[in-house]
Amino acid sequence: MKTNMKRLLFLFAIVSMLTGCSVFRHSGTAKPENNTGETATLKGSVWEAETGEPVVYANIILVDGKDKMRYGTYTNEKGEYQIEGVAYGKYTVRFFSVGYEEKAILIDIKKNEEQLSTGLKDNHIKFD
Repeated sequence: MKTNMKRLLFLFAIVSMLTGCSVFRHSGTAKPENNTGETATLKGSVWEAETGEPVVYANIILVDGKDKMRYGTYTNEKGEYQIEGVAYGKYTVRFFSVGYEEKAILIDIKKNEEQLSTGLKDNHIKFD
């Protein structure tokens, strides 16, 4: 299952870079744990952990407690991202990009604007 998810994420990364897609939302609606129907904007930045340089076109996805992808986007040329309309609740935010180690952070979204930024480590895999 994890191998298939990684393949899907890698495929999304390649397709999003080639097609220039901006923000996607998984079909269906995330059910917020507080059942208020409130939504938030999640934004932040992603940088290279060793140099501090922005990671351009890094993918960011929000996965609910049932391991279902609910929201996602990718960073711009400055390493910044923004996802609007995220239902309040708990998510695992996954950051990944070709050439970097994937990173997962748990977040509980419960206000109208949340900030989440992180650095990614180079995976030292050389592509010829």
